[in-house]
Amino acid sequence: MSFNAGFNAIIGGRGSGKSSVIEYIRFGLARTATDLQFDDGIKAKERDEKLIEETLVDGGYVEIVLERDGVQETWRRDLVTRDHVTVTDQRGLSAPLLLDDARRRFRARAFEQKGLSSTMMDKSTAADQITGIAAAEELEQRRHVDETIQASKRSVATELRVTASFWQLQLDHQRTQSRLEDVKARLDANAKKLSEEGMSEDALAVLERAPLFARARGFIGSADTKADTYSKKIEELSSGLFADLEEEALDDFPAVESVRRAMVEARTKVQDALKAATDAISELKVTAQLELVGFQVAADEFKVQHEEAINQQAQHSVLIDLNQRLSADYNAAVEAERTARRLLQDNHERLNGLISARTTLAQDVEARRTILKKAAATVAGHSSDTLMAKIGKDTCPEECVASLMAIADASYIPDVSQKISQWITNMGLEGWAEFADQILDVYRKKVMLGSPPEPGEELVTELAGCLFGAAHQVSARSAKKIYTSLDDSTVGDILAAVPRDFIVLTYIDERGRKISFDKASPGQQASALLELLLRQQAGTLIIDQPEDDLDNKVIMKIVDLIKRSKSNRQLVFATHNPNVVVNGDADKILSLTTGEVDPRPGEDSIRISVDQDGAIETPEVKAVITKVMEGGEGAFDLRRRKYRFE
Repeated sequence: MSFNAGFNAIIGGRGSGKSSVIEYIRFGLARTATDLQFDDGIKAKERDEKLIEETLVDGGYVEIVLERDGVQETWRRDLVTRDHVTVTDQRGLSAPLLLDDARRRFRARAFEQKGLSSTMMDKSTAADQITGIAAAEELEQRRHVDETIQASKRSVATELRVTASFWQLQLDHQRTQSRLEDVKARLDANAKKLSEEGMSEDALAVLERAPLFARARGFIGSADTKADTYSKKIEELSSGLFADLEEEALDDFPAVESVRRAMVEARTKVQDALKAATDAISELKVTAQLELVGFQVAADEFKVQHEEAINQQAQHSVLIDLNQRLSADYNAAVEAERTARRLLQDNHERLNGLISARTTLAQDVEARRTILKKAAATVAGHSSDTLMAKIGKDTCPEECVASLMAIADASYIPDVSQKISQWITNMGLEGWAEFADQILDVYRKKVMLGSPPEPGEELVTELAGCLFGAAHQVSARSAKKIYTSLDDSTVGDILAAVPRDFIVLTYIDERGRKISFDKASPGQQASALLELLLRQQAGTLIIDQPEDDLDNKVIMKIVDLIKRSKSNRQLVFATHNPNVVVNGDADKILSLTTGEVDPRPGEDSIRISVDQDGAIETPEVKAVITKVMEGGEGAFDLRRRKYRFE
């Protein structure tokens, strides 16, 4: 079947397959309840899932031809590869399209039978469904910021690992410093003992000076190595200067030529400056190499003096052997401390990465909130003031609960899930941010202590003090168990936990009374949401029997909206109500009918087919409407006479 760009009505008697057609369309557009359950919180109905699974099981498929801004493409989806849609373009080239990308590519909303009046039935998904309808026009913005939030959360986790690595570098540096101080103290003590036991001052001075030669050699060698490193960096910078700017045939633009000349001049000047820098570093390298040669001569001379000093005090061989070992240890400790300090300095600039990532995540969450605020502000105008909307406060974010449960679930705390939910609700998002900072500080101390398997009393007290408040004091045993659960993953989840913003609706009845949307009747809910959808411009709208739960007075209001909306967007409705079709001025009507039994072996299902397809003024279509939707011309005339209409 094909559809008009305006209002399309699928009609037929009970069991003629209207709902099945709608479900196939939803499947082809990647918009079944199963496809959307993680997106809009919609749960699949068993009947709809059974329809898809049973009818497409043996190589069946759904194929839909779409036209987007003059570009035509064919979408095909089957049960075996239902994780993607195969898209074939006008050139005949085919490529798989992920379901989420498919929904982005073709803007549409598709609702099953009673899909609007049942939005509040499942409290766990109601907020997401209402938000999806109220903010339909902002869907792309919301999806984009949702993706940005996910990227920011990954960045927080990554930066935490980087920060934890930096803490480890700090710990390593502290350890090397402590080791260096310890060896130096022992070396000094041994030298003092040698002096007290009669070692000559000259020999003692030689022994004391021995470690300095190794350090001096290391310094000169480091300068030589650093010179090579910086020369390579300057060479890479010079060769890559403006290399990433695309070269294009744009010579007929004077501005481009002017910029190109300026670029050449800039490159020349910078390369000259870099050449001067390279020459300076080369001079440093030459100096270092020359000095190293001269230093080696002095070192060789000192080596002779050092051997003489050792031979001179042969009777102190034990102390001298110890001095030699300590000197070797001291040299190794100096090098280890230098390496740890260099790594610490090289990575110090990344210390602010976690702060920046957390700030960006908070900004992204606020951006999503701003988008929903804008959507909420337009709801009243889209619903002829029958609805009021505001941003709902996520008082107990699921991500916060889950991240805290990950470290507290096996901590011997009774009713831990209930306590966590109550505590998060009471402290609010600002309190959660403060708690995250406290946990981060505890984790830092754990890493800086070398991550011992058992925490000290001070750390236990600090950890217990930041959990659950005074109302539920955490025992030392529980705090120790929680301590063992702190790692990059669990702490990262706590830092990245954010609220899920949603839109809350209030229904305003005919008397002007404000009713919580979940307290409104299914008919009031359905009529308000349908009106909201019809007044939006958010792509193709597909609804199965929108008249369900609506009285005819409301339907006539909806019909008026259909006539106005169909000029701006494509509508595909399956319906039993003649007012929707006739008074809604359907541009195209497809009448379905049941046919013969499925001829395939083992099948006993009734096949459905299109009986009539055309405009309302087509005699055959008009006859079907009169028979199927009005009960026949006699019934229609009887009602006219009952009402005493002339």
